[in-house]
Amino acid sequence: MGRSIPDRPGAAAQYPSHRTQTRCGDPNMRLISEKPLLVSGARAREILDIGETKFWAMVKAGKIKMADTGGRRMVVYASLEALTQQVSV
Repeated sequence: MGRSIPDRPGAAAQYPSHRTQTRCGDPNMRLISEKPLLVSGARAREILDIGETKFWAMVKAGKIKMADTGGRRMVVYASLEALTQQVSV
């Protein structure tokens, strides 16, 4: 679904229309953007409302999972969700 280039005779190249270039309407993209996969340590501490010492103790205990992204260690958001589901209200 594209349009041909009219000023290039014989050109078989097709350019996608503006609707196929943007993926904002793609339902799969919305699913990814609703919940982050990784968050920073500072954001994780903010979500859990804990200090840095407690945060690193929980990482060491394996309660919070970390991922190395090459130059930065990030917290796996799913581990925060699992942790908050264990807390009884």
